[in-house]
Amino acid sequence: MNKKEFAVVAVVLLFAIVAGGLTVVMPGKNNDKTTSTGGSGHGHADTQAPAHAEDLTSQTEVQLDIKGSAYSKRDITVKKGTTVTWTNRDSVEHNAMLEHADSGHAHPAPEPNEVQPNVFAGPLLKKGESYSFTFTKIGTNPYHCAPHPYMQGTVTVVE
Repeated sequence: MNKKEFAVVAVVLLFAIVAGGLTVVMPGKNNDKTTSTGGSGHGHADTQAPAHAEDLTSQTEVQLDIKGSAYSKRDITVKKGTTVTWTNRDSVEHNAMLEHADSGHAHPAPEPNEVQPNVFAGPLLKKGESYSFTFTKIGTNPYHCAPHPYMQGTVTVVE
């Protein structure tokens, strides 16, 4: 997909999100529960964290590394208003972004100038670079790396 096609897809996706919601069925996942995104750009299927999620609700800022093509803490639970920062420690570029339609396949990440503070979709990060996102809505936010969709994690936000 070239940049122009990606831009068109991104605009259509953002329009669908802003226009009242978009239901995403995740390939290869248990689709009894789908992730529904609302106007904030956050996924909120429910507020139940994965059973193995690390409880980080005592922190207002969370630092996660991307190393060995994996997120250092794959599944975390944080309080509403927490800022999570991902720092790439690999020589390969990675990002973190909310699951969406077709996120099971490698795809382009947003360009740095396309990143929006209210949409969980970070740009590709070179080694040592970071991306931060503040979670302001309660719910479950499954995420992945755009060029490496097998890299997955979840940020569950509670009151």
